[in-house]
Amino acid sequence: MSHDNGITWEPHSTVIRYDQHFGGVYEPIFVEIDGLSTVFYANDTVQQEGETIGIGIEGETHQPAVPTLHYQNIEFMQWIDSEWDSRTVACSGVISRSHDGMPGLTQLADGRWMLAFEANNTGEWCPFVLRYKLSDDGLRWNTNAGTENETVCFVILPPKTARPLVQL
Repeated sequence: MSHDNGITWEPHSTVIRYDQHFGGVYEPIFVEIDGLSTVFYANDTVQQEGETIGIGIEGETHQPAVPTLHYQNIEFMQWIDSEWDSRTVACSGVISRSHDGMPGLTQLADGRWMLAFEANNTGEWCPFVLRYKLSDDGLRWNTNAGTENETVCFVILPPKTARPLVQL
């Protein structure tokens, strides 16, 4: 965190931690929604024998996100009252049967939010396709697989990066 417009930096907090499980948490992107710091990220922590899939945050008992690395969720948390709240699933790789990742997020001119991401729910592990989802407030996302990139916007991959960025 910087208090002097990026001249110096200091640690802020640990958003989420999984120490003893296969898979991990990747590709965070921070935005401000309703005046709160919000982080979106990909999560493919895998269910171990005897565990149930569920929600867990740092300091609580770990609960994995997905049953296998073939799936990955896009989740988010907000900084509320000096701590990160519990994680919320924006894209369920289990429901869509996809390894969703590389989230890119922007607020549209009409106030809605667009979440662009890579997905592979095309029946094969590869190739990945670009999909997007829309939300009225950036906090409530439908559970469908997202729409393939059509005419609503252009999803571009800038040179030397892998994250989809939304350009209107």
